[in-house]
Amino acid sequence: MNRWSSVALLVALAVGVCLRWPRLDERPMHNDEAVNAIKFGELWQQGRYRYDPNEHHGPSLLYATAVVSRLTGAPDFQDFSDQRLRWVSVLFGLGLIGLLPLIIDGLGRTGAAWAAAFTATSPAFVFYSRYYIHEVPLVFFTFLALAAGWRYWRSRRPGWILLAGAALGLMDATKETFIITLAAAAAAVIINQAWNWYIDASGAPVHARRLNPWHLAAGLGVWLGVAVILFSSFFSNPAGPLDSVRTYQAWFGRAAGNSPHIHNWTFYLHRLLWFHPAKGPVFTEGLILLLALIAAVAGFRRQRLSGANASLVRFLALYSVILGAVYSLLPYKTRITE
Repeated sequence: MNRWSSVALLVALAVGVCLRWPRLDERPMHNDEAVNAIKFGELWQQGRYRYDPNEHHGPSLLYATAVVSRLTGAPDFQDFSDQRLRWVSVLFGLGLIGLLPLIIDGLGRTGAAWAAAFTATSPAFVFYSRYYIHEVPLVFFTFLALAAGWRYWRSRRPGWILLAGAALGLMDATKETFIITLAAAAAAVIINQAWNWYIDASGAPVHARRLNPWHLAAGLGVWLGVAVILFSSFFSNPAGPLDSVRTYQAWFGRAAGNSPHIHNWTFYLHRLLWFHPAKGPVFTEGLILLLALIAAVAGFRRQRLSGANASLVRFLALYSVILGAVYSLLPYKTRITE
């Protein structure tokens, strides 16, 4: 990073703090936040946590809250405030901006600066970064896995794939839907590599350096190790790791539509592009979507990339489209209406 990139990142972080930190305790806790608070209270007061394969998602949010609480000298649970619990989400939300230097050579300095600015000010990111639930930690660990994977792809240094493995383990221990993210990323990698080899090389196949199978095995081992440690509650609940697999029996049932969370398939697009609650302002991510579409076209055409890496831009475009399509079409949250 050069001086101006560092300044842009620091400004984005400052703006992010100003939008996320103030008045955290004004809004009453949502039911989901309250449930997470109760689960954390059991861990904080009794030192006990047991993963429930039917509800409540994974343990990473609770353990992250415990770490932050220890570091900040937190009081007894009855003296906790909504603000203190939401600090954890704020830190994960700001952490997304802090991870951007890991892919600055892929986005380009200008692209990374704009990514920092939009992450700091995005209505969706600001809202969920003030919300004590699992979503922002999941996004943070996902970004960490992708960024570490990118660094490994560029350098083939094993430390990066170990970090990616740790991030995957944390994703696993955050929310069961991480498998959708993993599948979308894998599909995007396959499609992007096919494009690199057969289209983008003008008929001349491109041969990337082979991946080291020992590095991959080590990354997989770290993933499993992190997941086992957290799901087993640091080995105090031996059934936890097996429960983390059993959970998909319940969650696949919900994914098939056995859930009260049913909306039209355009639900997420509506929320992101033009959401206007009664007596409230309009929230829109339309500008971000427009610029993302322009960047995707530039990535596939390899033109006007301003220092960005065309392959990474294509991967991010494919990943975003696939992930958005899967979430929009899953009956768990949405349904296709006639």
